[in-house]
Amino acid sequence: MSTAGTMNTDAEIGLGCGGIMSLVWIYFAVCWVVNLFLLMGCDFDAPYKEEVIYAIGVFSFFGSGITVWL
Repeated sequence: MSTAGTMNTDAEIGLGCGGIMSLVWIYFAVCWVVNLFLLMGCDFDAPYKEEVIYAIGVFSFFGSGITVWL
């Protein structure tokens, strides 16, 4: 129960450390799947810049959060 002048606890806010970590994992999982689909859609003809970027995202789970936007 919150009264005036006191801080809210995690239970009152509804999203604690566990909830934030879950959102981070969901973000990286979705980015990995998007990278996989983007890699499958590549033509694999020279130059290979696009293929290399998406392959980094597929083989590096945490790299996928960055390479999906390139």
